Amino acid sequence: MNLKNALLALLAVSGGAINAQIPEDFDAESLYILVDSDLDKKNYQEVIMNDNEVGKDQLLIIRKEAEEHPTSLEISNSLKGYANQVVTNYDGRYVLVSSGDSSLQGYSSYTTEKGMVRILDTKHGTILEEELNSGAGPIAINHLKGIVAVAAGAEANSVSLLIWKDRAVTNIIEVFLKGLVVKDQISNLVWSSTGSYLAVTFEHSNKVAFYRLTKDKDGVGLELKGQPVDCGVNPGVGVFSLDEQYFYAADQNKDYKKGSVAGVKLDMVSGQHEFLQSATANIGPEMIRLSPDGKFLVTVNRRGAHLPSSDKNNTRMTSISVFKILKNGKLKPLGEYPFSSLYPSDLRFDKSGSMLAVVANKVNGEEEQGEVIFWDFTPNKKIQLKLRSERIVVPRGAHSMLVH
Repeated sequence: MNLKNALLALLAVSGGAINAQIPEDFDAESLYILVDSDLDKKNYQEVIMNDNEVGKDQLLIIRKEAEEHPTSLEISNSLKGYANQVVTNYDGRYVLVSSGDSSLQGYSSYTTEKGMVRILDTKHGTILEEELNSGAGPIAINHLKGIVAVAAGAEANSVSLLIWKDRAVTNIIEVFLKGLVVKDQISNLVWSSTGSYLAVTFEHSNKVAFYRLTKDKDGVGLELKGQPVDCGVNPGVGVFSLDEQYFYAADQNKDYKKGSVAGVKLDMVSGQHEFLQSATANIGPEMIRLSPDGKFLVTVNRRGAHLPSSDKNNTRMTSISVFKILKNGKLKPLGEYPFSSLYPSDLRFDKSGSMLAVVANKVNGEEEQGEVIFWDFTPNKKIQLKLRSERIVVPRGAHSMLVH
């Protein structure tokens, strides 16, 4: 375990004013945004995507009371792509800023080297660094049980469970995941609202497996409940319903030609899970979120913005899809709302559930900029989403966001 001071230097903004204002009625104190870019000059105007081990990726902290100049925290340079980095809240104070290591061997979703977990303590201004025994892939924090789950990378059906107590990792338990007969890569981990269950998406077999958190004299473990469920063609990120009776996974589909949301009815006692439906979204649903009241789902879709101009599905518009969760767990599409940002990567509700923030790592027409845009959310009206005029300019490569 390595605990070090985190010097949070203010960004020196030059060459013009930057709008970094969170809307006053957005019910949150701050935004944490992870940027897979090297801000070598410490300003928004000189963003460089480097293939070296010198420049650092950035965690931007934008607070309402400091609207002009966001705080910038340098973190490790991770050249392996976006999948091994997230921004996740823990206990209202700790923010996971990175997992995985640098490599000059090209981009990939997983690292074969030993991974590193870094957790920012926003109250004390320190970073906890914990080296893993294996590579690091997707990661999830169990708020109620004090456990950080980190998937091992490079074709391994295992996770590391980091036991968290008193601002420190007190133990690391390696858990092999039963359920698949061959090794696979894990593309997503997510805990249920009570912290009792963990859903694991396997990338190549396109299955989602469900595990119950167990405790005994030897520590904690994960017990497979039932058989892994086929969830479409290319399932990725997912969410549990608030009552833990259903699970929904964003399915990007093969070659990103269309997208959907796969729904599963869970039985965590008998393990007799049931695939419910595949609800149509647009091309490439990149992220899925549950509304704070648990009644609605939203996905942010890349549509065809990532495709070459020669592809008939290419478009310069992306979108948000809104779904209502019915009493039987199925999804009713309510509407789709296009917007012009490119490569949207994350979206979050504010605490009230009446507004949405979306982060995109490119702005249409401004290739060196990303942005955060805001929407009013009124699900019981004919028009559920209305785009607001407020906009926060961020560096290109912004892709993960936390609302706190």
